[in-house]
This record gives sequence, structure tokens and C-alpha cells, in this order.
Amino acid sequence: NQLTALPNATGTLSALVELDLGENQLTAIPDAIGTLSDLINLYLDANQLTALPDAIGELSDLEILNLSGNELTALPDAITTLSALTSLDLSHNQLTALPSALGELELLRLALHGNDALGLPPEFTGPEEGIYLWNDDEFPLAADVINFLQRDSEPVFEAKVLVVGDPHPENLGTIR
Repeated sequence: NQLTALPNATGTLSALVELDLGENQLTAIPDAIGTLSDLINLYLDANQLTALPDAIGELSDLEILNLSGNELTALPDAITTLSALTSLDLSHNQLTALPSALGELELLRLALHGNDALGLPPEFTGPEEGIYLWNDDEFPLAADVINFLQRDSEPVFEAKVLVVGDPHPENLGTIR
């Protein structure tokens, strides 16, 4: 479709559990979205959204939120109240910051590709397009991403040294 707006009447669909509005030309989402209390999956990818309403925080059952391919520069703090949220795709936006409380959500997947202004290294976005940060030992959690973004502005230089050879002290030289 080529939808440019959603009618407020969308909010009367109280039993709706999935709403796919991807690949349209939406520039805004009405506050009425917050009345869709049974909504579990919301796909708003590939639109022209520049902001989200605070009412998005009222979707207490929401598990999947896809916002990829929009023009978002910030997220409302209300998004951090989505306690059921497990998958959040924010790839290919223009985000400059993330709400600090986002790290408190127990996200299983978080996609951040294509948000260069965040300044995240590949360790946080994955080595290739379409990689999600999985909540496991291989990739950092959302909280790790938030901690990285809130770090001091001075870089931290760290190194790991592996010494191979005879472990006897008389065989070791001084390392400076």
C-alpha cells in the first residue's frame, strides 16, 4: 500500500494482535495506537516516521516492534515501559541516542545497523547486515549497548598479553 496516515479509528480495533504497516509512506503514528492493548506484533518498517508517540508505551503486551528503515532520530522514553518486548529492530534510522532505561528491558534481539550517529563499533551491531544482537554470550545485551553509549568521552586503551614459554621466574625478562 501507499498509506500516508492512519485514521484514529485504528484505535477501536481492540482485539488486534498483529499490525503490519510496513512499506508504506507513514510519517506519523496517531496516539490512538496506545489503545490496542492486545497488540503483540507491530511492524512499522520502511516508512518515513520521524517520531513515535508516547502512547506506544501503553502497548503492554507488545513483544515484537520493527521500526527499521525509518527516519527516527530519537525514541520516546515511553518505549522503555514495554516490559513484554523481546525483539526491537531499530536498524537503518538516524538515531543519535537511545533511552538509558532501554537497557532494563529483557530484549532477546536488538538490531542497530545503519545508525552511524550512535557511534557503535561492529561488536554491537554485528559483522554484517541483518545481524541481531542476541541475548547470549556471543553478543552483548541491550544494557551493554547503553553502558557503551554512556561511557566517558575519553577512549580507553586496553591490551591483552599472552606469554608463551617456560613459566620459571628466572626465564622471564622485565616487561615494560
